[in-house]
Amino acid sequence: MVVSVSSRLCTVHITNNGVGIKNGMLRFASPRSVFQKLSTSNTATHRYFSQSIPEKIEDIYRTVSCSKPVEICTDYLISTHSITGLPWWATIAISTIILRTATTFPILIHQNFNLAKFENVQLKMKTLEKVVGKEITAAVYKYRWSEHKARKEFAKVMMEHYRELIIKENCHPLKSIILIWLHIPIWIVMSVSLRNIIAILPTGREDVALVNSQFTTEGVAWFQNLLEIDPFYILPLIFGAVNLLNLEVNRIAKIRVETRNSKIITYLFRGLITVMVPLASQMPSCLTLYWCTSSSLALGQNLLLLSPKIRRLLRIPTCQSDRDRPFKHIFDTLVMRKKN
Repeated sequence: MVVSVSSRLCTVHITNNGVGIKNGMLRFASPRSVFQKLSTSNTATHRYFSQSIPEKIEDIYRTVSCSKPVEICTDYLISTHSITGLPWWATIAISTIILRTATTFPILIHQNFNLAKFENVQLKMKTLEKVVGKEITAAVYKYRWSEHKARKEFAKVMMEHYRELIIKENCHPLKSIILIWLHIPIWIVMSVSLRNIIAILPTGREDVALVNSQFTTEGVAWFQNLLEIDPFYILPLIFGAVNLLNLEVNRIAKIRVETRNSKIITYLFRGLITVMVPLASQMPSCLTLYWCTSSSLALGQNLLLLSPKIRRLLRIPTCQSDRDRPFKHIFDTLVMRKKN
């Protein structure tokens, strides 16, 4: 069937195969052919992005792998091994303890110091809230303020007091997340350094090639070869268990009343740790050993700073969340949850 429609510009032919223009006539392709072209185009685009994303990730990893911090960290590991004469499994553990103690532990102390002062500020704010509330109530009757204006003035006055106390005590809450932003780069650099030794990168470094060969025999116990994954998955399970315990210890020790936001954050971290365990099970033993050592040290440092004697020794201010027997409280809470 052909239907022709004429105009001064062209003649349009509509056929079973579609509409198009040819020799002065408008012509459109059939719906099927258009769909085929779009499908081909989308497939090509999808293929391009699916190939480009891994390439970009590989480029980022290559940049980090060849960076100066990774080179310094690799030299640090090799120097520690040469100075101590310890086997490589012990060298990795000792290097991790020294690095974390020298870098993150002072920041952790400062974080606890800042959190204690901020908690005291919040306690002062509760006292001020009652005082300001009475003043606002008196102003409502005196100046005949509306409810909206009263709330607005109350929020304004409280915010002014809050800013004054934060500046006076020098305890902005953002200071409490410095540790995370410091630890993550160190963790990445150390992990990439070990990956470079595994892959003998950068090429041409004879000392890295020598370390790689030493990794095959200087493991311990059930993971004698540090280049292979843990055959019994013990290290990945330890890694997951220690991180979960660290999370629960901090939650029990620091949070007295759980809010909706704190519960969401706790579940997010639990999920992240759970996802990391199968990932760790596919990594060479030298990497999981480093992760386990780093996590265990973090747990130990957190427990140490819960001790009232250590906190007083470090002059961390007393606050409402402090407990006389924090370890007993944590143990009793964990046992109670297990029973429930």
